[in-house]
Order: sequence, then C-alpha cells, then structure tokens
Amino acid sequence: LREKVTALIESGANTIALIMIDLDNFKEYNDKFGHLRGDHILRLFSRLLVKVAAVNGYVIRYGGDEFIILLPGGDRVSAKNVVSRINYQLTRTDKEEMRGLKFSSGIAVHPENGNELGRLIDHADKLVYASKLNGRNGPEA
Repeated sequence: LREKVTALIESGANTIALIMIDLDNFKEYNDKFGHLRGDHILRLFSRLLVKVAAVNGYVIRYGGDEFIILLPGGDRVSAKNVVSRINYQLTRTDKEEMRGLKFSSGIAVHPENGNELGRLIDHADKLVYASKLNGRNGPEA
C-alpha cells in the first residue's frame, strides 16, 4: 500500500482517491457463524471489490475486515460512485451469505486531504468512524 501510494505520487498523479471500507458488525458475524465462514465472506467481498474497482484502481486488504481502494486520478465524486456501485452489487448478489452485508466507508483525496499515506488514512478512518456513528452502511466524504 505504502509503495503504491508513494509511486503514484512520485509519478505525478494529480489526484488519488483513497476509499477506506470497514465491514459493519463483522465481529458479531464471526462470533455467530465462526471464523471459517467469516474468512469465506472476506474472500467473496474482496472479489466484489475487485470486480467494481480494479479496472481503474487497486484493492488492498488493510487488515481484519478493512479494505482500501486506491483510485489514481480519482476525486471525491468518482470515489462516491465506486462506493455506490459496491452497495448496488451487494443488493444484487446471488451469494446468499453476502445478503445483508453492510459496510461503512470514508474517502480521502490526495492532495486535498494530505500528501502522504498516513494523513490520507487518518482522514478516511475518521470518516469511517463518523459513518458508523451515523447509522453505518454509508459513505462519508
């Protein structure tokens, strides 16, 4: 993640949108259904993220049930569109175990919200937290 963001900045990318995604109530899901099924859900969800974002971006598992999507050349509007497409795909999934899966997200944009990865992540993380406080399953920009 750090190498990719540094390389994008050094290559002269005018903007980079960073979307942080955190699955809502995933600990409770793991507690109820077990970690093996939780791991299966994480794999399915990551495939959905790649399907939606990989054409123009990069999907990285940040840790646990958190993911980051990088959109070189992206802005806040394009990042919100990606979040909307992820939500749409979740509503149309044929995978029964993914029905009802929800997430919160936060968006940071380089250089507006920071010129280094740490600042971008801090900004996006604060917005994920705000999303969770505001009822979950929504983007915060």
